[in-house]
Parts: sequence; structure tokens; C-alpha cells
Amino acid sequence: MKIAIVGAGVTGSVVASELAKFFVDDNDDGHSNNNNNNKNQVVIFDQGRRGPGGRASHRSVIKKKKTKKTIKKESNISDEQQVEEVQEEEEEEFVVLPDDVIDESSFHFDHGCQFFRADSRPMKNLVEIWLRNSWVAPWKAKFGCLPETNIKRNDDDDDDDNNNNNNSYDNKHNITDFFGLPSSTSTLTGKNNNNKNNEDADVYIGVGGMHLLPRRILNSSKAIVHPGTRVKSVVRRRLEEEEETTSTATATRKKFVWDITTVVGKAAYHDTKESEAAVAVAKAMDDNDTKTKVNDDSTASTTRIVVHRGFDIVIFTDISSSSDSWHRASAGVPTTFTSRLPTKIRLPLFSCMIALSKPLKDILPFDAFTVNNNDNNKLSSSPSSKSPLWFAARSSSKPGFPKSSSSKDDDDDDDGVAARPAECWTLISTPAFAVNEIQQTTMRDPITGEFRPQENKYLNSIDGPSYMLKDAFYKLARPYLNNNNDESLPPLEEPIYIQGQRWGSGIPLDPKRTTPDNIKEICGTQYATK
Repeated sequence: MKIAIVGAGVTGSVVASELAKFFVDDNDDGHSNNNNNNKNQVVIFDQGRRGPGGRASHRSVIKKKKTKKTIKKESNISDEQQVEEVQEEEEEEFVVLPDDVIDESSFHFDHGCQFFRADSRPMKNLVEIWLRNSWVAPWKAKFGCLPETNIKRNDDDDDDDNNNNNNSYDNKHNITDFFGLPSSTSTLTGKNNNNKNNEDADVYIGVGGMHLLPRRILNSSKAIVHPGTRVKSVVRRRLEEEEETTSTATATRKKFVWDITTVVGKAAYHDTKESEAAVAVAKAMDDNDTKTKVNDDSTASTTRIVVHRGFDIVIFTDISSSSDSWHRASAGVPTTFTSRLPTKIRLPLFSCMIALSKPLKDILPFDAFTVNNNDNNKLSSSPSSKSPLWFAARSSSKPGFPKSSSSKDDDDDDDGVAARPAECWTLISTPAFAVNEIQQTTMRDPITGEFRPQENKYLNSIDGPSYMLKDAFYKLARPYLNNNNDESLPPLEEPIYIQGQRWGSGIPLDPKRTTPDNIKEICGTQYATK
């Protein structure tokens, strides 16, 4: 049995790992270069530039110095008489590190999925295994909602601090549910260990980053992994008829298999322009004999066409695989199959990663918070005052992440993890904000219909989505500075690092979960505002 899986996020990784237990021989570790002729295989393809993860995305960024050389020329003499003088000048730039490189001075962000829960019994069983393997851990943080009705700082003196009330933090802050979690901070932080529902209140993250969970699952499995690979087309092929003989008769059985054509390299990535990708694919098809079976999972800077043949089953883990051909995630699934799929619309999001030289840890009341945009909130009662920010999370509040620097002494917080030179936050937009941005800067060229990859000059421009989310975050934080009499606490300064990310297909949504008023069609694609 040969099984192909498209997509190596958490879902694809779990499916690959579980199937490999049943279909891959015990003496085959799934990672050998000699296993291509084995009868039983589980093969997984993932499009990510830096490795498997999908929406469990992570980014590590480091500031590096580079030397810029300039040639000084005299203005009053001819070129022939010039004596070139080379001047060197140091500049700083931010470099995104490969996900398998760990650098203690880098900034860390989970800029996709922030956490997951274990509500069902099958999910609880999986989490129990992951906990034993130290792949995941509960996220024990202070959760809440901003803006608060009554603003009080974490270190405000309060009579409640002098009594034995485990919920004194709750009494100082008007806490509302954070994504449906119990509003009691004592439960979430484990202060009340006698609460029998404490385990059910837990949310989990991958230790050191969400991206590490699917990678740990795959590394421990017997699945064959092809990273940096886009599935371009899936074609059903009929094999020669086979005869099956029983004790009473001989029957002829028709057998069909699936052949998968993949693109490996630059043209596979989401941020490659469609015109460049099309040229690279055309050249690769001219250069390669695509009828030859090839199995090579190395990721090249150039583009190659690789064909994988003879799969009995193909599993697609994301509805985006069935998108029209314009979308970079489209896997070329035959329309005879996509026509049977339930309708899904896109609920898009934008994320923004910021690093602050002066932390807010001791100023804001929460490590992660949602934003109250309800109509009964007097601070956001009109559409123009709606915040573009949906929720925000501080990286160093998560298990396995490096601790950020703080205006207080962090000695009591020492868990063997190095201190950060900056405090990192991930900001996630509302779907309504994302739809409005996509309406103005579409994902498709309105004339040619081509896919338009996100570009930093748009994402990070002063009027772009990154700064709009940063400004919304600062607006929520600023009242805590104004109410503070301690002049030693730092003012809000511009981030030392800021980077945006567009999640055009952030969450596939069943149309029944929204209303027609909340659906907008942009360049032929339907998006949900909430």
C-alpha cells in the first residue's frame, strides 16, 4: 500500500504518523534513500519554504551586521586620473534564520496558530503522548480581554493582595473570556490546584514553537517527507488488468493508481511571483524527462519537476488544495472530485511580529489578550472605532521560548532559558480588517487573474497592515502608561523589528457559520469578515 499525504501541518503529520504505524514495515525507518521500492510507503509532501508546519508557523529573526563598500571619487578630475578609494561602512539588517538553527540572540514568534485545546477523547490521547515526550506543554499565562473597564497595573497595591483570595488578580482586572477559556486567572495559572477542571482549562503549544510539534511527530514516524515541494497535479492512471483466482473461479480486477507531479524549489513557494514561477516551471519541464520516476526530496534554489508514481491513496489535509489553479496552494485535484467537496469560504487574517527594546511585561495586565470590539463597548461603539486587532500574545510567556528582558529582576523566573534582548509580540488582525485589506490589495491581479504574493514593501509600509496593527496594540497599551506614576517605566517606542504576514486562507469556513452579510467576493473568491 502506497499512501500520499499533501500538507505537513499538524493534521498531515498526525495522519502520516498514524498510517505509517500500520502500513510501513517495522524494519523500515521511512528515512532511508533505499526505501523507494518498498511495497508499503507513507509519503508526505509539504510546500513550506523552511520546512513542515503549515499554519503552525514560526519565525526566528536575528540582527546581523553587513559591510557596505562604496568607492569615493574626486569630482574635479577625469575618470582616467581617478585613484579609487574604497570606503567601508557597517549596516545592520534582520535575517530570517532557518528553523533548525537555534540562536540565543534571535527574536522568536509563533505567527500562525497560537495554541490548541484537547476537548475530545482522541485529542486528549494524542496530547498525553506529546506531553510524555515533552513535545508540548500547557501555556500557563495571564489571559484576558482589552480594553478593561477599570485599568489597573499588575503591581498596583490593593487590599485584596493582603488576604488569602486566590482570585485577587481577577478582582483587580475586569477579565473576560479569552477564546472561551475560563475567565479565572487562578485556574489558568494553576494557583488553585484543587480545581478539578484545571486540566480541562489547559491550552497547549509546541515547546519552543508551534512548528516543532509537526516536525517532532514526523521525525518519530516512518513516513517519507518531501519538504519544499508543491503538488502541481494528481492524475488517476489505470494499470494492467490483474487476475484474481479463488477456489471456484478466476476474476479480473481493474486497478487504478495515482501519479503525482510536484514542483520543487523556488516556483513552489508562496512568495514567488506567478510570472517567475511559470517561467521556471516551463524551463524545468523542458530540461527534465518528466516521464522518468524520480524521488529526491532535497530543496533546490532552482525549480525541478519531480514525478511520484503509483499511489493507492492520496489524502489532502487542507481544503486549499482544491483551490482553482490560480492559487499557489492548488494541487491540481481533478474537478470530478472537487465538485463533490462541501463549499468553503476563506476567513483571512493578517499577523504582525514586533520586537520591543523596552518590555511591556510589567505594564500590561495580560500575557495574551483578545480585543473587545463588541457594540456594547463604549470605546468601540462605531465602525470607525473598531480595532483592527483581534488578539495579541507575548512570545516569552510560552514554554520553551527564551525569556524577554524586563524592567524587574527576572532571577525568580529562571528556568534555564536565556534572557532576550527584546520582547516579542505576535499581533493577529480581525477577519474584517483582513478582508478590507485584500479588497484594496487583492490576492489576484484583477486583469490577468494571476496570484499576487505578499510583498514587504506593502506589508511593512508606514500605511500598511503591519503598522496599523502595531498602532492598535499601542493604543491599548498606552492607558497603562498614563495611569502610572512611576517615571522609571519606559515609554512606548517604535519596534526595533516589525514584519507582517498575510494569511489569505487563514481559516476555511463553512458558510453556515456566518451570514451572507459577512461574505464578500473579491476577484472571484469569497471571503468572510467574521
